[in-house]
This record gives sequence, structure tokens and C-alpha cells, in this order.
Amino acid sequence: MTHSNSAKNPTACPYCDIATEAEARMPFCKACKLSLFYCPACGGLVGRGEAFCPHCQAEMTGQKEK
Repeated sequence: MTHSNSAKNPTACPYCDIATEAEARMPFCKACKLSLFYCPACGGLVGRGEAFCPHCQAEMTGQKEK
């Protein structure tokens, strides 16, 4: 895991800004252990409660943990 900028990097944890293993689609961040949410449109990581994806601006309806 490496440090990243979550607003620019869709694979970075929106909570601790550590890059995740994108292909693994982990249900939680290995660094901070918080649940991860994925955008249904682009697959980028989105913080809990966000109304829109910070990567593609898709509306985030019915966020589910994966």
C-alpha cells in the first residue's frame, strides 16, 4: 500500500488516503479497517454518506458495503 490522493486516485481509501488493491475490491481498508464503498458507475472508492462520486460525479444512491 502506498500513500495517494483519494480525490485523484479512485483506488485510494477515502478515509486514510492509502492506495488499495483495486482489482481485489476489498470490503474494508487494510490500513484503517473501515468499510469501503464503491461507485456503481466507475468503481472508484467513495466515502460513506457521499451524495456523489468524487471521481465521476455519479449519484450515490443506496450505498452498500462490498
